[in-house]
Amino acid sequence: MSIEILKENKLKDLKGIYLFGSTGSNNYLRSALMLEEKKLDWKQVQVNLLKYENFKPEYLKINPQGSIPAMIHDGLAIYGSENILKYIEKAFPNPTLTPEDESDMWEWVQSATRTHIETAIGILYKNKSGRPIRKDMIGKYKKHNPNKLNFIEKRGYHMTKAQEKEVLDINHAKLRMLDDQLKQSSYIMGDEISVADFAWAPDIVFLSTLGFDVSPYKNIERWLNDISQRDSWNKRTKLPKAGLKIGGYYLKMLSKSSKYMD
Repeated sequence: MSIEILKENKLKDLKGIYLFGSTGSNNYLRSALMLEEKKLDWKQVQVNLLKYENFKPEYLKINPQGSIPAMIHDGLAIYGSENILKYIEKAFPNPTLTPEDESDMWEWVQSATRTHIETAIGILYKNKSGRPIRKDMIGKYKKHNPNKLNFIEKRGYHMTKAQEKEVLDINHAKLRMLDDQLKQSSYIMGDEISVADFAWAPDIVFLSTLGFDVSPYKNIERWLNDISQRDSWNKRTKLPKAGLKIGGYYLKMLSKSSKYMD
């Protein structure tokens, strides 16, 4: 299913759950995991980022940031992975994925979702496999996603060695924090799985797929193995590892074109 569905239907007429994004995105997979864990009936709508479908007028109506993911539930649009996780947990409270100490859980969710550019995106561009920005789309980024544009301008494919080290240091600090937390319990918030686990798990798989060494973090490895045994970890929620690698080579080639930013 493509975003043509947004052209063919009025928002209020879209009944059910539609999740917009790409399975190659850790942000998208957070939401997909939650939907699967809740055993909900939902439809995937592919957003082709290489064709800049995220900046099409019909998509910007449901996500003015021009990012993924976005979700529609019975005519209501929600965008941003953190907001979507909160919405799913509130709209579909059974089974609950919220512990008694709810505030701490949402802090953990934020620590995963709000460091996306500094961590996951940072590794992508350090590895020279991030999506370059086409020059004719710079105006769209300035208007809708200035943080991503700022990152590309200051770092992107032209990171210095010092900036590359900083990216690695930030990611290791993030993983040390998670590994320390998992020394105490089976899951982030205790012995029961919670929204926090589904916010973090795609990040670790994403980093590992990009070649980031997570083997020193034994508690994370054990935790991720446990999560991967759940029914929600299935073909709809698995990162396409081969596709990411092939896509990385293609994006690196694109970045050398004069049509794209340096």
